[in-house]
Amino acid sequence: MLCYPYSRTLSLCKMCYERLFDEISMPKHNCFFADFEQWQSKNNYPKGEIFYKYPPKLGLMNKILATKIPKVSLHKPYENDKKLYKDSEKFAKDLSFEAMK
Repeated sequence: MLCYPYSRTLSLCKMCYERLFDEISMPKHNCFFADFEQWQSKNNYPKGEIFYKYPPKLGLMNKILATKIPKVSLHKPYENDKKLYKDSEKFAKDLSFEAMK
């Protein structure tokens, strides 16, 4: 069984937090597909084609799926809370802006 979620998490980490990615060691668990991760690394983390293309009426979805993912910003929306949260509204605006270029 392939540990797909962890593999995708590593890819996401590579995209968003490259410094942190360099500090992560590969898991030793037998369900982790280390050969695939090594192949990804040697091939500069290739990006595939969009598997499903929406019809012209929903063409904006094709643009969104092909758009460069914007950086995720953190913010403190609650005055008395010390935690940081993802700023999903800013992410949605930035993604829309990129898709409309």
